Order: sequence, then C-alpha cells, then structure tokens
Amino acid sequence: MQKYIRLFENFRDDELKMLKAETSGNWNDVRDTVQSLKPFTIINFSDLDSYTRYADRCNREFIKQRYYTTHNDGHLMICPSIFIYGNVPVKEKDFEKYGILNFLTGRKNKPEIKVRTRDESEMIGNEIVSTLSQNEIEGESHYKLGSVFYKFINFFS
Repeated sequence: MQKYIRLFENFRDDELKMLKAETSGNWNDVRDTVQSLKPFTIINFSDLDSYTRYADRCNREFIKQRYYTTHNDGHLMICPSIFIYGNVPVKEKDFEKYGILNFLTGRKNKPEIKVRTRDESEMIGNEIVSTLSQNEIEGESHYKLGSVFYKFINFFS
C-alpha cells in the first residue's frame, strides 16, 4: 500500500480559505480584540453558500464561527459567521450578493458596538461575555467559537 502526501500547491483556493479561517485565531483573540477596543467586523450569513462566496473574496484575516439567533417564528437559527480583524465596509448590494443577515462593527477606542441590517442600525452593547454552556444564553442572539459561546451585553444599563 502506498501513502500519499498532499502538497501545499494542490490545495484549492476555497480549501485554503477554510484552513485560514479555522487557524487564524481563537476565542482569546476575539475577546482581546473586543475588550482592547480594537476595530473588528462580524458578518452573519444566511447559509453556507453565502459564507463561501464571501470567504473566497475576503483578503483579510478572519475567524470562522457560528451565529445563533431566534427566527421570526420562534425557532433557533444557526448560521455561519466570521469575525474579521479591522473594519470592513459592507455595502447595500453586499446583503443580497453574499446573503448577509446582519453585521456588527466595533471601532477603535470606541466602546459602542453597532449591529446593522439592510434596513436599520442599532447599538447592541459594549461588553462581551462568555460561557461554556449554551443554556446560559439560549434565547438571545449569540456566537459559538470552538467550545465557547459568547454574546454582547450593555454593561452600563
């Protein structure tokens, strides 16, 4: 029996993106970015195809994660999401082109975190909290990165 080694040059572009997404950071990097008030963008996609289309064109470092939110009918939706280091512009046409549900932005040295949909924009909180048990934050929009669940809260209210 022969063993084969796959050379780096043989990876397809989308396979490289998946490798990059899984290895460019972890929960500690996300937490440190948010708490240090460094700029970031989180984009939540409607499905895996939308995520893949965006990841193929993204030239920034990002972390692959999952977004959990309650759908209009009360059911939990689980969607692909990415955490990007730095602010990335998301245009009106990107919502349809890449199947974007919404996106969050944190600006440098600004504690406000904004969530934007196609139609509206609002502040969602200024602090990040985490847990290893999804039961503690179930029913609220949150993220999963590795084994950690996290969400944004308004610490001052």
